[in-house]
Amino acid sequence: MGHKKAKVALHQGGKKGCIEALENLWVKKKEFDSDKERKKNERFKQAFALEQERVANEKLNLELRKKELELRA
Repeated sequence: MGHKKAKVALHQGGKKGCIEALENLWVKKKEFDSDKERKKNERFKQAFALEQERVANEKLNLELRKKELELRA
């Protein structure tokens, strides 16, 4: 193999290595993004459950105040 062919082969091998590295990074990014999205959904579900509980407690509190006002009257 001549000098020029050796250089071309070396550059092509470098490209393959870069492509593999980029593909590996892309896979890791997708995994990270899916994990991030899963955690975001979990936080949203927890916040939604807390909000529902707060609304239920406020309704109960209003009912108790209403009964208290009826008893005073």
